[in-house]
Amino acid sequence: MPHDGQVWFYDPRRSTLTLKLRFAPGGELDGPDNITVSSWGGLILAEDGEGTQHLVGVTEGGEAFELARNQVAGDSEFAGPVYSHDKKVLFASIQTPGIMYAITGPWRNQR
Repeated sequence: MPHDGQVWFYDPRRSTLTLKLRFAPGGELDGPDNITVSSWGGLILAEDGEGTQHLVGVTEGGEAFELARNQVAGDSEFAGPVYSHDKKVLFASIQTPGIMYAITGPWRNQR
């Protein structure tokens, strides 16, 4: 069966691998690439798919939503999302032309 990106959870204590998220072929969101744990416990994914590129938020329940849209023209994509040490700022880059964004919350359940 074709797919256009998956996110798996590996539990080393139980030695289990669980499919947590699957992007459907031809869907609005596709090609998850870089990944980080969000400040609230979900995930932030950088898309590397077809069409408009996004930063995608994923809830702990596995629901995906658009967090940010790349408006830079061309084949540029988001890369390397990461939170600041205090978890208040999400940094994300756009590969070409080499732009770094600092995105502030408030983030849910910010610590």
